[in-house]
Amino acid sequence: SKECFVVGHTKTYINRRFPQTEEIRAFLERYRMIQDTFFPGSEYLFPSEVTGTGIINNNVVYKFYSRVCEKLGIAISREAMRGPHSFRRNGITRVTNNTGGDFVLAAQMFGNSPETAKKHYYTGADMEKARIALEGSLVNKNDPSVNNGKQKSA
Repeated sequence: SKECFVVGHTKTYINRRFPQTEEIRAFLERYRMIQDTFFPGSEYLFPSEVTGTGIINNNVVYKFYSRVCEKLGIAISREAMRGPHSFRRNGITRVTNNTGGDFVLAAQMFGNSPETAKKHYYTGADMEKARIALEGSLVNKNDPSVNNGKQKSA
């Protein structure tokens, strides 16, 4: 789906538009049903009674993440970039790379500047796509539709 939802309470106080796929929509519907059982009427996506503010903080997320990793036998390591913030980092990197380096889109979705997205999250051009593009341009040299009907002679 091409619909978006607006995230209105961000740390930068700037609304963000985020695309909503069918998978995300279905997940959020299931999540809201569960959330309404434990936190009825909460305006937050991830509410918490532990913090005293009604919303989660990094400490709550990290403790939960640590327990899950421990139960799954996954070691937490800064070198392997495992940690609560890596979920966000992975999302920014995926959007940036899958769009061929659209830093503006990634920045708008995740609340960074395009410069930050480029500096920290873009892992580089897809060399396989570059190879295919080059091969396609070489193949198209002999295609009359590409060369205004003029074929190159051998």
